[in-house]
Amino acid sequence: MDRERIVIKVPVTAEGTKAATMLAKSDVRICLTACYNSQQALIAGSMGVEYIAPYLGRMNDNGKDGFKECVRMQNIVDGLGSDTRILVASIREANTIGDLAVE
Repeated sequence: MDRERIVIKVPVTAEGTKAATMLAKSDVRICLTACYNSQQALIAGSMGVEYIAPYLGRMNDNGKDGFKECVRMQNIVDGLGSDTRILVASIREANTIGDLAVE
């Protein structure tokens, strides 16, 4: 099995971050998923996980501006100097991809 091709998705919850910390100690690639706010991005970036997956469409469904929240998350990760990458999920309109790319 090629471990470089495997990324484990773990939810950004108290238990999930504990599990991700343990997995990272074994050099497991991690994507913290189900991210809905910039505080969770701060946690992910501070942990140094490889990816964080915010659900833009679901944030919009819950009355937030998912686009702005994703941009905020990227700013947080950049501000930390973290290598964590943002993998935006639940994109429902094609133009959103281009809009995010220029931010």
